[in-house]
Amino acid sequence: LWLGFNCAYVPIAERAVEEWRKQLPVWRETALIAFKAATCGAGGGSTTLEHLLDGDPRFLEINYFLAMNAAFGGHIDDAMDRLQRAYAWRPRWPAVTNSLANDYIAIEEFDPAVDFFDRTLALAPNFADARLGKARALTYAGRHEDALRTIDQLLALGRWLIGDARYWRALNEAQLGRNEEAWSDIELAAKLLVNADVPKLAGIVAYRLRQIDVSRAKFEESWQRNPLDCETGYYLGIVLGEQGAWPRTADVLVETDRCLQQAERNLTAEIATFRTSTDRLARRERQIAKREQQIATGRRMMATSWFNLAVAYYNLSRKDDARQYAEKVSSDEQFGGRARDLLARLR
Repeated sequence: LWLGFNCAYVPIAERAVEEWRKQLPVWRETALIAFKAATCGAGGGSTTLEHLLDGDPRFLEINYFLAMNAAFGGHIDDAMDRLQRAYAWRPRWPAVTNSLANDYIAIEEFDPAVDFFDRTLALAPNFADARLGKARALTYAGRHEDALRTIDQLLALGRWLIGDARYWRALNEAQLGRNEEAWSDIELAAKLLVNADVPKLAGIVAYRLRQIDVSRAKFEESWQRNPLDCETGYYLGIVLGEQGAWPRTADVLVETDRCLQQAERNLTAEIATFRTSTDRLARRERQIAKREQQIATGRRMMATSWFNLAVAYYNLSRKDDARQYAEKVSSDEQFGGRARDLLARLR
């Protein structure tokens, strides 16, 4: 009891587990004390925990702590296997069901994720993280109406994750074309969250509502917070082009082009990793297909950026630069005709 109290209330940086064990000379070698010491804090080393489990199979809850260690080490399949063992031993354990749900999101299996979030909420109805996790899984699965109902349940709790709930509510409303409602929610989210995603979504919604100046300001804010988000740079470039802000358009789209090319290299490397991985075939195929689609989407963004760069440089009287980018899309199905017209004017 004394060891458990210290593990629960002493800050992690101040824990001296071995010193505490020395003060328990009679009991310190028992399996229970060894288990508590090994799991004191964020969890013990996997080797120690595995030895404990091998030595005393009664401690099936060790599988949960081994799962956490595996997850932190990036071994998602090992983590899920351990969690399934813990779940088989004790299915009414919210920490286990919630962890399984989050792991299913990580491997992009959203229906099982929703199922395990539901199991978590059946045990802990006011668990806000699980309610938000379920909403995220439903969103990724394209079940936007269901996601909105889940978010409304989270908001009804009235205390936790309000900013996150408003963001995900706005995202689902935007997916359903409810742009006025999405704008109201994303403004509320912006009062509670400081990240790049909130102004990015605000920029998208404002653009749909034809609030071009507002859209530009939101995309600028988002890109400043996360310059590695190629999509934000792409949207910002489009808005700047519509405003005729040619110097800024060119600067942003040059950076966006570099970003998109690096993103494609990263996705190609991920595909190569998946092709040689030992994951289940269906999962590998799904992950590869997703990244191939992301590459295709990125290439369309590149083509649009190249054409818009050609237009920007043309308006800046930088003919050589305009010609360089117009030639890149001169045979493109979408932009080829306009690019060839521009090239004719540059002769």
